[in-house]
Amino acid sequence: MISLHWRKVSGGADASNELLMLLENGNPPNYIVDHLMVKTLFNTSSTLFALRNDIVGVKRDLARNDTGGTVMFKILVEGKSPFVAVQEIVSLYEKLTRDYVQLRKAVLSMFKNYGKENYMKLENYIELLERYEYGATIFWFTTPRYQINGKFELELIK
Repeated sequence: MISLHWRKVSGGADASNELLMLLENGNPPNYIVDHLMVKTLFNTSSTLFALRNDIVGVKRDLARNDTGGTVMFKILVEGKSPFVAVQEIVSLYEKLTRDYVQLRKAVLSMFKNYGKENYMKLENYIELLERYEYGATIFWFTTPRYQINGKFELELIK
């Protein structure tokens, strides 16, 4: 029997990110952060973060039969080969990245005239979010959790 679970939002990661934003002046007013487009930008960024994790960790997930990621869902539930599953998630990642870039431009454009200080905080908020997530991705390449036999290799999945 296959037992699947879906990852939950990591309170630790979110709390770390929020603390970083407060310390680095990345705290725009609530009326900006609570805006639907800003929330959508944040959620899209989190989805991209999760997909990067699934792509980078696919060999580890296969080796450990970890069932929590999108690639493994496609393999175990949809019956896709690992190669096809990875390609589909990479395609989804590329589409969401294009959407994210357009949404980011729209959000920054929309709030450009809401006061220089608040706009700069929004810009900083987005930049800190992106730095945090890309930094975590780089960390994945060096942590033993994502390595097999002490090394990380991202090669063609067959």
